[in-house]
Amino acid sequence: MAEKSVAIVGAGPAGLIAARKLQALTPFKFTIFEKSTRVGGLWDRESFIHPKMMTNFCRFTATFSDFAWESVDLGRPAPVYPQAWMVEKYLQGYGRLIPDECYEFQTCVTRTEREGEGWKISSTKDGVEKTRYFDYLVVATGYLQHPKELRCEIEPSIKTNPLFPVPILHSTKYRTLEQIVPFNESSNDVQRTVLVIGGSHSGADIASLIAHQASDARWGPNGNQAFRGVKVIHVGMNVLLPIPGMVWNKAATHVSMHPLEFTLCERSTREAEPLTFAFTPASIQENQVLLFYYKEIIEGGVGDLDFMEKLPANVALGDRYYQCIQDGRIQLIRGVVKGLEKGQNSETITARVNGKDGQDVVIHNITAVINATGFNSGGGLSFLADDVKEQLEFDPANTRLPAVLNASYMAQNSNVREIALLGFVPVNWGIIEMQMRAVVNRWTGRPFDEDAEHIAALGDHMRYIQAAIRDEKRKEEVPQFLFGDYLGLMEQAARELRMEQIYGKNGDFNGLFCSSRFVGPGESKSEALKTMYAIHHLQEDIDRRNPLLAYVAFTGLLGRWRSKSPADTADTCAEAVYEVEAHPRYPTAPGYDLEHVIVLKDGDGKEKSRLVARYTEVTYEISLWAVDTSKGPCETGPLLFKVPIDRDSNGEVTAPFGTISYHVDFRGSRLDGFRVTVEKGLAIEQTFVFERLCEQVIADAALVGLKGEDSSVAEKLGVQADENGVVNDALPTAP
Repeated sequence: MAEKSVAIVGAGPAGLIAARKLQALTPFKFTIFEKSTRVGGLWDRESFIHPKMMTNFCRFTATFSDFAWESVDLGRPAPVYPQAWMVEKYLQGYGRLIPDECYEFQTCVTRTEREGEGWKISSTKDGVEKTRYFDYLVVATGYLQHPKELRCEIEPSIKTNPLFPVPILHSTKYRTLEQIVPFNESSNDVQRTVLVIGGSHSGADIASLIAHQASDARWGPNGNQAFRGVKVIHVGMNVLLPIPGMVWNKAATHVSMHPLEFTLCERSTREAEPLTFAFTPASIQENQVLLFYYKEIIEGGVGDLDFMEKLPANVALGDRYYQCIQDGRIQLIRGVVKGLEKGQNSETITARVNGKDGQDVVIHNITAVINATGFNSGGGLSFLADDVKEQLEFDPANTRLPAVLNASYMAQNSNVREIALLGFVPVNWGIIEMQMRAVVNRWTGRPFDEDAEHIAALGDHMRYIQAAIRDEKRKEEVPQFLFGDYLGLMEQAARELRMEQIYGKNGDFNGLFCSSRFVGPGESKSEALKTMYAIHHLQEDIDRRNPLLAYVAFTGLLGRWRSKSPADTADTCAEAVYEVEAHPRYPTAPGYDLEHVIVLKDGDGKEKSRLVARYTEVTYEISLWAVDTSKGPCETGPLLFKVPIDRDSNGEVTAPFGTISYHVDFRGSRLDGFRVTVEKGLAIEQTFVFERLCEQVIADAALVGLKGEDSSVAEKLGVQADENGVVNDALPTAP
């Protein structure tokens, strides 16, 4: 029998998975066509994701079963939530496991069409066209390749004038603050307002990135103290619930925090019987379940919100966004941007936002606009011939679900088995591995038990969702995650593919579900065992000493805090501090993951001193450092002391003026307050109890627009406005 060949289009995560499964499980030859100069796809430093952006998923779910993070040299252990540059380095290491001769870089596939039972692939490189023939085709270009344009009306004088002073950028083009803030002496004292349009992950990620960069521009070592900062206004249509990466572990007998996936992907949260992948349209009932989880786990039962909203609630995953919303650095507005027009002066834009009740709120003085409305996933299939698209039931107008992929766990259409589209339905890496295993089994004739009735039902459901996406009146049926039953899909796939589970200390119905938990016939276990060991090691560490409390306390410190301590007395050994402000900046020394500038103020708001706080995930430690004012207003000086937090949320350190003991209070997954006591000898000299100033309850901010009929439009949108619904500079300004 002649040797089979496979063309793989794309060298991002999906393309690399395809190559590795073919390499391990088949004798097939394969060629990877990649238009850029290296592997990485979306995670390439020159692609769409900012290198310093943190992932929305932890490293245990952003991993391949045959390549552990422990096998990557980052110069340090991988954090629980890696930054994008770390993911790029991980993918580069994975790509090196594939022989160099299998890659064709700087090669663009221009057309693919059927040729008998195989494929005719046309490509160009350096202007030279080439045609080759393959037996099978894997499309791994991904669904995040073609950014959408803004759908709102834009005044022609803005749209057609390349010199118009207000930049309008897609989120994929944004990298530095200088693109939207002109740093010069005359602009330092001007408050900048950035409008971010798009109420899902893209919008949340870019809004928090801008807020962080703006804080760094003022509070970094070379920061400009005259810079008034950036006010970020984030507008989205659906209810948006910001969820941090580290959340309260309700099952623990003490206050405990763990990665979000340790709850969402924990097998024991489902019934103790074999799972089958479930798929349903969005519903009010699902919204209520999501809100209940949010109120209980994230907010600790805060608020009394009646949630009968028809539109599906969206979630925004990530600690930065959650903290920036709580801190007021990002103002979240519920609505749809209908138009952009010239502002009250020649250097700003005015936006018209259509609120939940159809009434407009006007936002003035916008100095930059970021389009974060997402991507057209169908654009990644432009090179397919029309007859192939027809077999895939391709819908060019459907930007979220352009094809019906009802077989091989949403990687193939049951009508055409010689082509696979990996990752075109938004899924994580573990499911893409399952998809390619199923494809390999189909192409090699290995035993495979995918249920025919389930395939037919999934196809019907996909067509139903496609129709709902096309119909503006059926938005309430379309969930944020079109197919969100990760546990059901992983378990069904593992069962039908006859895979072995690596249990570790888990049983059939408990433990974290991730790609490394399952190993198929013919696959090596060594790398999967490394990942499973790392998961168990972290879980044991959480149970024993709860190290992630320090992380949640550190990230939660952002914002302004006021002490309820009594007035100063002459015999106190340390001056009373009444206000604390924490401002984030990028770490200024290697080995640290997070860094804040801490400003200490008296009761009149007068600054008394500054500190630098640092956090490292290598040892899960917080440390406080002096500021060396001889070098600059925010330059880090000598280490003062480390700040341990034990499993009971307590700690104690020795300072030059005495002993400092402290207790940290959490409510749900957030820092609720902290108490500091200064002792000299055996006497308690001063106790400070800090509460957040101008606290914004996250659930109330996220659910703006769900209040009673008698509320004003401005209240419903969570903003301040005049009697005409006009928002000027009344929005809260970040400290």
